[in-house]
Amino acid sequence: MQLTARQHTKEPDDLTAMRASFLRTASDRLKTPVTPLGLALQRLEQVRSEEERRAFLQMVLRGQREPEQAVKDVLDTAREENEQEESRP
Repeated sequence: MQLTARQHTKEPDDLTAMRASFLRTASDRLKTPVTPLGLALQRLEQVRSEEERRAFLQMVLRGQREPEQAVKDVLDTAREENEQEESRP
């Protein structure tokens, strides 16, 4: 019976550590592509040629997909975690 009590005590600690790790990873995945996008948009204001403007715009459009996917992944994981917690007795 003591082993079971230890397991119950350990589970919340493990869950807290997993959540913290997940949040760090999600934060990094969101921050990483957002910074270059901001810089590209700032640079876009200074570009004079139409060809260079199109190239920067394409870079911004490609870069937009990564944070969008990261947000989707975070929401999917949160939804799954919520469903698991609701199904526990």
